[in-house]
Amino acid sequence: MISDFSAHAMQGRGTRVFEVRLTLQNGQPVHNAQPFVLKDSWGELGRAREDEILGQIFDGLGKKYDTKKVSEARDYFLTVLAAGDVIVDGKKDQTTSLLRDADELPPDFGLHRLPADDLPEWKPTRTGEGLTPNVSCVPPSVKKSQIHHRIHYRVVFKEVCESIHDLNRLDIVFKVLMDIHKALQLLHSIGWVHRDLSTGNVLYWKGTGKLADLEYAKHVNSNKSHEVRTGTLEFMASEVEAQKYLFQPHGGKHHREGKPPGEGRKYPFRFNPLHDMESLWWIATWTLYYPVDQKGSRPSSEQITQFRELFPGRFQSALRRDAFSNALDYEVLPTSFHRAADEVEFLHQEILVAYADSEKSMPPTYINPLEKLHSHFTDCLAYASAVSKNIEIFSPYAKRQREDPSSDTPDPEQPSNEKQETDTSNKKPKRDDSGEPSNAGHQ
Repeated sequence: MISDFSAHAMQGRGTRVFEVRLTLQNGQPVHNAQPFVLKDSWGELGRAREDEILGQIFDGLGKKYDTKKVSEARDYFLTVLAAGDVIVDGKKDQTTSLLRDADELPPDFGLHRLPADDLPEWKPTRTGEGLTPNVSCVPPSVKKSQIHHRIHYRVVFKEVCESIHDLNRLDIVFKVLMDIHKALQLLHSIGWVHRDLSTGNVLYWKGTGKLADLEYAKHVNSNKSHEVRTGTLEFMASEVEAQKYLFQPHGGKHHREGKPPGEGRKYPFRFNPLHDMESLWWIATWTLYYPVDQKGSRPSSEQITQFRELFPGRFQSALRRDAFSNALDYEVLPTSFHRAADEVEFLHQEILVAYADSEKSMPPTYINPLEKLHSHFTDCLAYASAVSKNIEIFSPYAKRQREDPSSDTPDPEQPSNEKQETDTSNKKPKRDDSGEPSNAGHQ
């Protein structure tokens, strides 16, 4: 088992991820069989599986680029070996026969009170280090009493990757983020957005960063899938969390009339590529604020305070939104992180500029701001990697966990590790018997 965090929750995709090997029909393992990754999950009925979405993406890339470019693009995504819906008793395993909406219930149905068992608290097999789990929810403005039925499926991936959580050098982390940025550039170039970017789906395999978990990826003009707020709270774009545009200029007709920005004509909020870019920035920021640069050391109180403002682990946090809208104080970080932090702060300011430029008119016109922002990310991530060469990073929890592995009490001096419901994408990787790292992060 690589990951099963929140798989037992009442809601969500019930995702479990396994490291697997081929066996013979009699159950005996194939000699020298290579390990693969099997992802077992319950996706929303009617939404394409991850392998199908990957196929659509590469069809789009094939129409825009030559064969060599498409081949290079595959380096930044996982390789699907097999995929399909789970069949039970000759039928697809899904919830349509088990769950009903209120208007589908028979007229004579009755309500029955179910006793609550006093069960011990369940502890996940894998958790995200210093993170809250992924969430996927319908925005409050469009919530309905409706069941989104689910279907059971499995996907087998070739690469057994290492999670970005387990990388112990800052330059390698930024090299991985460079590759993830290239993957996003490819998606954005054909009008697609990822919509669920987090450290859990940023993976490392044989020197290359790979972008995973494409269940919520879609074309920006597509209306086929449910418009939901998705992602891990720590890395969710501010506008996605708020489900509204936040960076419209204060001038103009509505401002003169005394109306707040955006209070004139209402435009429905839609995810756009700038939100993916902000999520990538949040990952880079988490990489700087969570770890320390000395084994066994603890972050300063100032670093902890700012970490909690940036990553509070709850929705609608005014602290987080205010922190994003203002320059960050990177002086609270270890000195060895400062040069990379300068590049990340530059990207921060350029994201704010891109939002403001795109929202001068409504709906946002993001094409030109996005092009400039991609150029800045290319340069700044490369420079951040170069100035971080051989800088080691360590989890501030690592020493304490080794001393007292059974302790469940969070260290009051450490960033909060409080968990919320739903997904499995932020897991520490499992290691095989050889000591080589395998992967987590496949949701």
